[in-house]
Amino acid sequence: MVAEPLSGRPGIVGKDVTISPPVPSRSEVHLWQARIDRTEEYPYALLSADEVDRADRTVLKERRNTFVAARGFLRKVLSLYLDIAPHDVEFVCSELGKPALCNASFKEPLYFNISHSREAVLVGISTVGELGVDIEYMRDRSSVDDIARKFYSLGEIDRLMNFSAMERKKKFYEYWTIKEAFTKALGMGLRMPLDSFEVELLSGGHASLLSYDSAVDISPSFTLKKLDPAPGYAGAVAVNGEVSSLRTFQLAE
Repeated sequence: MVAEPLSGRPGIVGKDVTISPPVPSRSEVHLWQARIDRTEEYPYALLSADEVDRADRTVLKERRNTFVAARGFLRKVLSLYLDIAPHDVEFVCSELGKPALCNASFKEPLYFNISHSREAVLVGISTVGELGVDIEYMRDRSSVDDIARKFYSLGEIDRLMNFSAMERKKKFYEYWTIKEAFTKALGMGLRMPLDSFEVELLSGGHASLLSYDSAVDISPSFTLKKLDPAPGYAGAVAVNGEVSSLRTFQLAE
């Protein structure tokens, strides 16, 4: 497993290289970041039979390698908190497909989420509440305005159009990762229309939730944070609860 740290983390407090991470406090989120080589064949030894089957059914080599590496990284990270072997980490999925832990090593639930894009992998760990993370490689797109008009709320579109063409691409991805992290925290992913709620980017890496479906059950202290995980990437974390700090870790060699 290649687990090189992603450089450049404005807005994320701390950077610990560790084998035994501390248990997250009730007000913090642990973020694990790594870079993987999509051309490298990774061993399946850490994966479950279902994950191996899913990998084998992935036709494109780069996607298969990314899936195997990302799942292996997730299992390694979770095994540190659970104090078990990576292969022994067990998952159960919600009705909408969001994975959760079966292992009951903690006195309180341990929440996690994973995202990967190109060579980057991001894992979030928390005891605060359900969380979602998203990382996206900021591809050069000439159509960000059209995509925003298709998926964003009217208020988000208006704010996005206030930026110059040069700034707009970065802001487009900042909005996208915040919105996708929010839907993942709710366990819905892109089943939840992105224009069914509205967010606003604030200073200091924060974001606020301006409107959402009243049927959605969220904490009044729901946390949305923008991340800058590495040059060329945008990222975000969303947590159903109040978060005071983000700590970042990488796997020790």
